[in-house]
Amino acid sequence: MLALLRERRSLAKRIADCKHASGAPIRNRSRELVVVSELEDIEPYDYRFLSLLFELTILEENAEGSTSTGVVPESALTHALSGSYEALSFIAGIVTSGSGVEFASEIKNHSLFQGVSSRGGHIINEGGKSGQESFRIVAGEEQLVEVNKDGTMLIFRKPIGNALPGTVREAQLL
Repeated sequence: MLALLRERRSLAKRIADCKHASGAPIRNRSRELVVVSELEDIEPYDYRFLSLLFELTILEENAEGSTSTGVVPESALTHALSGSYEALSFIAGIVTSGSGVEFASEIKNHSLFQGVSSRGGHIINEGGKSGQESFRIVAGEEQLVEVNKDGTMLIFRKPIGNALPGTVREAQLL
């Protein structure tokens, strides 16, 4: 499996070089959706895995630096991702949590909580709002991540997963 991932990474670099040379954008979300829609009998886990694989490929292609989405200054934005709301919520939990980090949330978001828990974080308060709601994760006044219900995610700071135990993160509705 690792050999296949290395091969994919190598191909992603070559594709990025071709896209840069031709002036084509790195991200082609409509092409990603076509690829996924052509698969038969795709289960939710497989869909989430493919979304993450697409994101890893895009991160590899953008290894030399990210581009701004126009939402925030380019200097503040480190990554802009797209995918399923569940996959992005999980990623948000992973990148903002760490061992001993305490996490308060205004929303009930199982995927977010799985991501937090997988990094050793602790859910200390779970709000009552459920469903696919846009939210942001903050540390004090600093916004770390924004996940939108349209399937986009903005990461504003790196590295953000290396917080000290007892650090409090908060998920807030947008």
